[in-house]
Amino acid sequence: MHQFLEEIWLSEDAGEAGVCLLPCIRLSTSTVDTVEDFWRDIVYGAQDLSEEQLAAYNRGRSVKFT
Repeated sequence: MHQFLEEIWLSEDAGEAGVCLLPCIRLSTSTVDTVEDFWRDIVYGAQDLSEEQLAAYNRGRSVKFT
């Protein structure tokens, strides 16, 4: 499915087909990483948040994202 959608996204018909990329952020409050990042090799631009970005998401929260 990923390859199929990638082909459409890279084609000149992507707009007409309604295929586009959407930004996504994965946040967790767990101190133990229990989810394997199996998806990192298929998403575009996967990167860790900087300390400043993480602080912005944690502002005003009693339970912090890690």
